[in-house]
Amino acid sequence: MNQSNKKSASDRVTQSRRAYILKCAQSAQAGVTVAELTQRFGKLSRSSLIGDIEFIENTHDIKLERRGRGPTHKLVMKDADPLAGRKFRNAEHKKKLAQWCLSMVVGKPMLADGEQEVLPELVTQEIIKQAMLQSNPRGSGSISNAMSVITKLTRFWREMHRIIAIDAGSTNDEIANLLVKFDVPVPPRGGPLAALTVATNSRTIFHILGDSRVKTKVLMIGGEQVSGTQAVAGRMSELFLKAAALFTFGISFIGATDIAWKAGMIYADCHEIAALKALLFQKSVLKVIVADHTKLVDVDLDAGYEAIAIAPDQVDLIITTQRPSDPSKTDEENAKEAADFYKALNVIRAAKVPVLVVDRKVKPASKQ
Repeated sequence: MNQSNKKSASDRVTQSRRAYILKCAQSAQAGVTVAELTQRFGKLSRSSLIGDIEFIENTHDIKLERRGRGPTHKLVMKDADPLAGRKFRNAEHKKKLAQWCLSMVVGKPMLADGEQEVLPELVTQEIIKQAMLQSNPRGSGSISNAMSVITKLTRFWREMHRIIAIDAGSTNDEIANLLVKFDVPVPPRGGPLAALTVATNSRTIFHILGDSRVKTKVLMIGGEQVSGTQAVAGRMSELFLKAAALFTFGISFIGATDIAWKAGMIYADCHEIAALKALLFQKSVLKVIVADHTKLVDVDLDAGYEAIAIAPDQVDLIITTQRPSDPSKTDEENAKEAADFYKALNVIRAAKVPVLVVDRKVKPASKQ
């Protein structure tokens, strides 16, 4: 192995170790010990440990508390918010998903730095391409339903004042973060975007978009906050949405606690949130589930709260991320997990629901 390959392998192990430390430190104050890290990743020097801590603290704007000495030295998140773990878990994947979601709203690829390109074809062609990956007869309906998504998007892009719904969740928070820098009006090919309104049941998203300098309008769905979450849901919220008869959302971006692909069901944290997700979809033209690859599970969650069935009359599109290879696992383990991931995609597409797999950031195609 040459020097560049050795460095690349070392970098992957370092990234994996830091991600593992962050995940453990955010897990209900459980933390992780040096002995556990050594067993999983090999001997860990003091300088490497300090480097990991500083990197995590600077990158994720959190503080790690160090307890004990030697092998029992434990890292935990200081004054950890029970919701903070969700915010940072798979953060890069959530940012990729947010970019694609905003691209669907605007009708052009939206880059991370806010740069805009008049190329809506990139989004539409990617959706069709991903749907066509499932080519057996059982999945043929997925292709026609993907074309239906394109039709709905094209009509949506002709509207000057677009209204969308974004429900509560750490993935959807990233969409709001992008909208902070979003400027209107925008002239995509389908027609000018003069105004954008976001309806949400998330206190976090309402706070992000509530800044007077943000040009995206925000509508807070009224009701009672669900304990232990940033979501507003329940009977009052449902009555609010039903009373707002004039509101029809061009697109709804709904998160998921789990996507149980074998059971054909999308789950939520509690029955109040599950009911609100379903109601938001009922009032939407284009219904989109947004969830990273870790949300695809192969078990029937008896203790979960059923929100939406994986069926073409309830879901128009699922957007997820490509499952990356984990350098801390063996080739056999990675191969099995990759096979399970593609099996899940095939089952969902066989149910005639298109799936868009985001494996890269949105980039403008070359101009002709």
